[in-house]
Amino acid sequence: ISKIECKHGRWQNIRPQCIEAMCRHPVLDGFNGYVLSSNSIFPSGEGTGLTCNSSSSIHFDLIPMIDYVVCDNYGIWKPILPKCYAKCRLPDLGKSLIGYYIDDNTNEWYGKELQPGTYIRHGYSIKYLCHCYSTTMQNCSLIKPSFVQCIDGEWTNGGPYCREKISGNCQIPFDIPYVLLSNNTQLNNIINNGESFDYECIHGYARMTNVTCIQGYLTPQPLCEPKNCTTHPYWIKNGYVKYHNRRHGGHAEYSCRNGYKLSNHRILRCLFGRWESPYDRDNLVQCIADICLHPGVIRNGKTYVVNYGTSRYILSANVSLSHGASLQFECDSGFMLVGNRGSTCFSGKWRPDQLPICIQDRHVSLQHTLHKFVSKG
Repeated sequence: ISKIECKHGRWQNIRPQCIEAMCRHPVLDGFNGYVLSSNSIFPSGEGTGLTCNSSSSIHFDLIPMIDYVVCDNYGIWKPILPKCYAKCRLPDLGKSLIGYYIDDNTNEWYGKELQPGTYIRHGYSIKYLCHCYSTTMQNCSLIKPSFVQCIDGEWTNGGPYCREKISGNCQIPFDIPYVLLSNNTQLNNIINNGESFDYECIHGYARMTNVTCIQGYLTPQPLCEPKNCTTHPYWIKNGYVKYHNRRHGGHAEYSCRNGYKLSNHRILRCLFGRWESPYDRDNLVQCIADICLHPGVIRNGKTYVVNYGTSRYILSANVSLSHGASLQFECDSGFMLVGNRGSTCFSGKWRPDQLPICIQDRHVSLQHTLHKFVSKG
């Protein structure tokens, strides 16, 4: 309520209230690292440090590089909450490798050779080149600089690799994971040096490479990976959905508008190109109205439900009210109100939550005093 109106000597709405803004624990808002504060709720103006749980074998980065956040006056973390992403380690490919290089001319390491064992940040692309051992220029011309990208600790395209010297044709194996071979390929699974072959993937998987026979090796290897989602997660009525990416295995978290609560705190995932549905009959995710139970009875008084300041009615016994409902408290004649004059239902709780009391009014009324004075006269 932003304003109240006086009509016929009576305020039409309960007194406006300012409720302190608070932030939820960062983990509940999608942060996947370590929160330095042990608080579960943070009042406005209070902050906490953030870090990632790195180990000797797995290194993480905060992206963006924000290690301290503060709860603002609206109950929102500022700056935005980061996320912990795993780094990727450059493998040692021995003498077959010419070098690793950052594939980004805006990066300070652009053009400089990177050493095997270096940890590369999430999102960075690496260019690398391998030695060609073929005796023909045609075969060597097919070996171009290769590119891989670090995505949360995993290299794309199967990661960096180089082939040793070998000559001859290539044999296509029949047991490549998730790969579907055509009938012609199954009958004749030998291809000549420099030739390519086509393949498809089973349902839910996407083809990731174009394959050529080079120096007796399929370069790169046939690779089928789970499909990423190409659409947004499902929306739900009176709710919000938050997700970090649409890759296979990525997850979406749901929350509700004020006055509503989740029927099921389920995290939905992107699996093989499709988001799990919140409308699963046996595991439904929806925002349901958050109600306030009957606040209780005031002895020697009445409780009214106020309709936007235009009308009111007496609250019946054992009746629950929805978010935003406003109450007015009044005492019977001869009694005086002590405490709050009203209350509002906010996200399932009455604010303020303490009922007033009605005590007997011991002041003599003016009418009674005048009557007594006239009688004596």
